Parts: sequence; structure tokens; C-alpha cells
Amino acid sequence: MKFILEYNKYSEDYEPGDIVYIRYWYLDWVMGENPYAGRKLFDEIPYVPVKIIERKGRKFRVSYDIDGSPLKGAPEELIQKKRILQKA
Repeated sequence: MKFILEYNKYSEDYEPGDIVYIRYWYLDWVMGENPYAGRKLFDEIPYVPVKIIERKGRKFRVSYDIDGSPLKGAPEELIQKKRILQKA
């Protein structure tokens, strides 16, 4: 029980409106197909800022349409908490 309390103490909670960094899923797909092309893309876009729009159960709906995002035209998507790297 002590472990669970300690884990919850250090786990980060994200709210709608927060801007966080994630790794864009397309990079994983490209690196599997062609590691050299994927590496080049990863060097250019290592992580992407997104805005959390809403929380749906254990997932978050995020938008790429924010200032400083290189992928403004990307569609909104549902992501899991484990894909979030850190808060911006």
C-alpha cells in the first residue's frame, strides 16, 4: 500500500488546456520502414507540442493546432498518458 501512495504522489496529472510534449506517432512508422529517413525526421521533429482538449476515461484528446507546432494541419487524436513526455 505504501508503494501505491508514493507512486500517486509523483505521478503527474494533466488537465484540459495543458500544453504537453508528445512524440508524433508517424515517426515510429517511418523509422520501421526506413531507419535512415526516420532518423532524419526525428532529428528535425523530436517531439511535438500539443494542447489537451478533453479527457475521455484514461485517454486524452489532443490538438496540434497551437503556436510553435510544426504539424498544425494534423488531425486531433486520442492518446494515452504514457505517450506524454512532459508538460511544456
